[in-house]
Order: sequence, then structure tokens, then C-alpha cells
Amino acid sequence: MAMEQSFAMIGTGVMGRGMALNLSRGGATVYLYARRLEAVKELQAEGMEASTDPMEAVSKANTVIVCLTTDEVVRSVLFDSGMFSSLKDRAAAGEPICIIDTGTTSPGLTMEMAGLCQDAGIGFLDAPMTGSRNGAESGQILFMVGGPDRLIDAQSFFFETCGKQVIRCGSVGSGQNVKIVLNMTQASMLQSLMEGWIFSRKLGVTSDVFQQVIRESAAKCGISEFKMGCVYREDFDVHFALKHMNKDVNHAIHLAMEHNASLPLAFALKAVYDAGINQGQGEEDFCSLSKVNERLNGLR
Repeated sequence: MAMEQSFAMIGTGVMGRGMALNLSRGGATVYLYARRLEAVKELQAEGMEASTDPMEAVSKANTVIVCLTTDEVVRSVLFDSGMFSSLKDRAAAGEPICIIDTGTTSPGLTMEMAGLCQDAGIGFLDAPMTGSRNGAESGQILFMVGGPDRLIDAQSFFFETCGKQVIRCGSVGSGQNVKIVLNMTQASMLQSLMEGWIFSRKLGVTSDVFQQVIRESAAKCGISEFKMGCVYREDFDVHFALKHMNKDVNHAIHLAMEHNASLPLAFALKAVYDAGINQGQGEEDFCSLSKVNERLNGLR
């Protein structure tokens, strides 16, 4: 087994689980970190080793895939656990080590990790992804990657096994910036579609008619077909949790303020997302914000 086909999957949630399965079924050796081993029993049944200790999970792998949710969790698992120190020691001994961050991490932490990896002789790519649970399970993730071409090329097995396309965004950090912009755009699109749906109902138009008009017009898009389909069915099973989209909207707002960007629609989203979180919908899919919009309009 070639070194580049030995992976540690740090984080086995909605997205990490799908990537781990595709890597293992593609012939790679995969080691898992999970907070609870009972949560990854089906992955262990596929032949993957699992540990609740991050240091143990990475001890036999040369490529570390980070798929964690928040900056706080990333810092805890990568640094507070001693995992990064152990990788640094292995790199100093001559082992080729690479960390690929596939979560949506803040730009500040991304650059901090990149700097620490550079100093330690560890390769680093920021490679946030989109495609939700279905894309992870089917190997159809879109990766937005920041980092040198030579390192992206060296990790072609991972990207080709887990994804449908890699978009090379530029230097380290550019992947995260593009992902934050993408999620802000998707959040804005969904809110706009939900407002159209709410307004049409207030005017006496049925949801079926609204859906048909959107589908047959220039307003048709992936969000209208997938997410709004879930809204009509009130299917809020998690593909991308509201709490995670809320985090990314916050990242976008902070970046906009830092770069003096005027984004009135994106800034207005904050109140809607706060309402969803305060109403206990954080663990549901972000399309569950339809319930917030319905309550605002006396429809729920």
C-alpha cells in the first residue's frame, strides 16, 4: 500500500463518514478518530481501525483528513490532544506528512495551521467541500482547494476517490474564502426562495404552482430543486446542519466587515439564523428555516 493511500479520518460525522467509506472501498487503509466508538461500528465492520485518541488515530497514516465542525473543535483535536506534536516529530524524522482540512474553518485559524505546518515540514491544504451527505456517500464532493499544485497533485488519490471535481482556488486560505462566499450565497438563495414561497401562499397560490413556476423559469437551481423540495415535504433530516450554516454566515459577516464589503442581504440573514438557533433548530438541516419564515408570517 503506497503511503499516499494511508489515511487518518479525523471526524466521522455526516461528511467524514462518506469519505472514509469511499477511501476504504477504493483500496486505501483508513484509520478513524471518533469521540464514541459505537458511532462508527459500521465503518469498523468495513475493516477500518478506530480510536477515541487522535494521536493513536494518526500514528500509522501519512495523510490526515480533518473533517471537524468548529474552530474550537479543530484546536482541541489537533493541538490540545498532542496530535500535531506527534505529526511534527514524524515529519522531523523524515516521514512525508500532509494535513488536508476539509471543514469550513475560519480564515484566521486556517492561516495559523498553514504556518505551523510549514514550520514543521508538514504539507497543508485547505480543501473545504460542498455536496452534503449525498455527495459524500456517492463520492461526488466538490473540493475548493488552496495550496500548491504539487501538493494537490500528490493527493490525487484522495480527491479523485472522494470527489467529482477539484477547483484550484489559489494559495493556502483561498479555498476557505471561496467556501465561505459559497455558503453565504446558498444561504441567501434559499432565504429568497422561501420568501417567494411564503409570499405566494399569502397571495393564495398553492405550493405546487409555485414549485412548477420556479422549475420552468430562470429561477430554477440546485437549491430550488433539492432544498426547496425538502421544505415542501417538511423533510429536515440533516444534510447540512443549521448550526453549521449559521457558523459560516457568521464567518462571511466577519470577513465582509474586515474587507469593508457591503452585503445587505447577507447581513439581514443573521436575524433569521439567530431565530432558528434560538428556536432549537440547530441540529436540523438549514432548510428548516422555513419554519422560522412561516412563524413570521402567521403560517405555522
